Amino acid sequence: MKRVLFCALLVTLFVGWIYLLGTQSERESRAIEQILVESAAKTTAKLKADLEKLYGHPCMVGVTMQAYTLLKPGMSEIDARNIIGGEGVEQSSAGSIVTKCWQDKGRAIVLTFQDGKLVGKSQVGF
Repeated sequence: MKRVLFCALLVTLFVGWIYLLGTQSERESRAIEQILVESAAKTTAKLKADLEKLYGHPCMVGVTMQAYTLLKPGMSEIDARNIIGGEGVEQSSAGSIVTKCWQDKGRAIVLTFQDGKLVGKSQVGF
């Protein structure tokens, strides 16, 4: 079930990106991209809810674009860790600012926290 939902999400995103490559104006392309991002977030939320029902406990999304999409500025470090899974590896620390990295299969999500709240994010390899 998890793989089916994940595959459906990938197909939806792929078709959407192909559509974006057409002759759309920049404004139309941005609107379509926003719809795709919102759709992916809703699909990810549904996937997480379905997995929680199936297994009876919250499930981690991992180092994926879905997890990256779920990470929002201002969320706590604990919530971010619960989405990605694991503690991450501390890359730097200066006062109340900490940067951590999560890696898996050539992909990485790098998050910056200030006073325990997410203030920056980047991704590599997606």
